[in-house]
Amino acid sequence: MAKGLTFIIALAWAGASHAAHIQRLSFGNTRAGVPVVRTVLRNDLGMSVAAIDFGATLTAIEIPDRSGRLANVVLSRPDIAAYETNQRRYGAVVGRYAGRIADARFTLDGVVYRLEAGRNNMTLHGGSQGYDKRLWSSTTLSDRRSVGMRYTLYSPAGDQGFPGGLTLTVTYRLMRRSNTLQLEYEARADAPTVINITNHAFFNLAGAGAATIADHRVWIPAERYAEVDARKAPTGALLPVGGTVLDFRTPRRVGDVLRLDDPLLASSGGFDHSLVLANNAKRSARLAGWIEDPASGRRMTVL
Repeated sequence: MAKGLTFIIALAWAGASHAAHIQRLSFGNTRAGVPVVRTVLRNDLGMSVAAIDFGATLTAIEIPDRSGRLANVVLSRPDIAAYETNQRRYGAVVGRYAGRIADARFTLDGVVYRLEAGRNNMTLHGGSQGYDKRLWSSTTLSDRRSVGMRYTLYSPAGDQGFPGGLTLTVTYRLMRRSNTLQLEYEARADAPTVINITNHAFFNLAGAGAATIADHRVWIPAERYAEVDARKAPTGALLPVGGTVLDFRTPRRVGDVLRLDDPLLASSGGFDHSLVLANNAKRSARLAGWIEDPASGRRMTVL
C-alpha cells in the first residue's frame, strides 16, 4: 500500500538574489554516540531551511522581514542533547499516529491493538519513543526548481504496538526562486495499519526569540472543528465553528481571541484544536489558510 501527501508552506517577502546551495554539517552525537547531521538549504532569494536527521526535525527557517533582516521563525533547541530530552517535539516528524488515541488502543479488522498509555490513559503522537526520537537516514536532492533533503525511516510491525511494517519518507523541498517550502510525505505499509503523520513545528513570524504571537493575524477557511472530551480525546463529532472562538473564516488577531473567557480555550489553556477543512475531491494543492505578522511584514501561506 502506498500513500502520498504534499504540504506546501509559502513565506512571503521580496529581496536580492543569492546563490542556492546545500550544506551538510555536524550537529554532535546522541547519548549513544551516534553522529547527527544538520542539513542547510538556501535558495536564490536568501531564505534558508535547516533540519537534522534526529526526528527529521526542522531546526530553522530563516527569512528576512520587510527590511531584509533575517530571523528564524520556528522554535528550536540549541543542541542534540536538548532534542533528546525535549517533550514538545519542536519541528519533528511525529508518528506513527499524530494526535490522541483514547484508552491507548484501537480495533482494526476485528483485532484490538494495545498501545503505550500516557497521561489520562491516552496515546499521544504514537508514544514516548515516537518517530521524533529516532535517527532517520538522509540524502540531499537538487534539481532545476528546488534543493532539498529526504529522510527515510523504517518502523517494523509491532513498533509502538501498531500493526504492519512501515517505510516512511519525508522530503523538505525549498524552491530556488520563490520562498516556498514544500513538505512531501510518502508511507508504504506491508499490512493494513493506521497512520497520521505531521510535522510538529511551532512558528513565530516575528522571530523565534520574540515574546508572543499575540499580534499575528490568522485566516483559516474551516467550517467545522473536531469535538473532544474532557481528556482531549476526539469524540468523532465535527461541529460548526460559527459562533465559537474557533471561527477564523474572517481574519482575526490571535491576542484578541486568547483574551476571551471561553470554555473551548480554558480546557487547553489556549488553542489545541483540530479545524476541519472541506473535502478536497481533486486532491490538488489549494489554500488552507494564512498567518501574518504585521510588524515584520512576514506572512505564511499554507496550501
